[in-house]
Amino acid sequence: MISQILKMLLFKRDKRVTQVAREAQIPQQTLQRIVAGLSPKPHRKTLNALANYFSLSVEQLTGKEALPEDQGVASLSNIQHRPIYQIPYIDFSDIENYLKTRDKKLIKSQVNTDGELSENVFATRMTDSSMYPYIPKHALVLMDPIAQPEDQHFVLVRLAESGAFIIRQILTEGADQHLKPMNPDLSTLATRTMKKDDKVLALVIEVRQRYGN
Repeated sequence: MISQILKMLLFKRDKRVTQVAREAQIPQQTLQRIVAGLSPKPHRKTLNALANYFSLSVEQLTGKEALPEDQGVASLSNIQHRPIYQIPYIDFSDIENYLKTRDKKLIKSQVNTDGELSENVFATRMTDSSMYPYIPKHALVLMDPIAQPEDQHFVLVRLAESGAFIIRQILTEGADQHLKPMNPDLSTLATRTMKKDDKVLALVIEVRQRYGN
């Protein structure tokens, strides 16, 4: 619900995620995850900052109370003239090589975004259904290899024993960190404790659904 409300507010107020994050003093990656639906239960501090920014109550922001009728409809002409930025698209199998070399030959195409992101951000496709419904198979996933993940964030991890790359939710419990798949139908995929040599390679900052696959 909060994801949908924020998308509507951004549209009607003619705001970009980067602008709101800066002005509300919220980490950009945190806000991007909320808007993308990857953080359905944000921290109270974040909710308070967003509610104050949009002059709403937390209850209105989270859909527990109705929004005010006057939301200040944005100018469509302003939205249409927002600058477009591009980030590289990398095949999932080429991610490790790309992160090591930044070889431009590994860039298959460019992905458009209306928000200015870090120059390190890249896009790829989710190759399995292990994170469904949060990250469906074939969804476009934007990743930042520099941003630092926090508890409950989604991350790209290289497993030490197999060298495999997987996307999982990272959960912190005391001194331990765990990697959790989200698909409730895949009972064979269990949450596993991160090992010493497992490595978090990138933070998922945005997910875009791909239909028709």
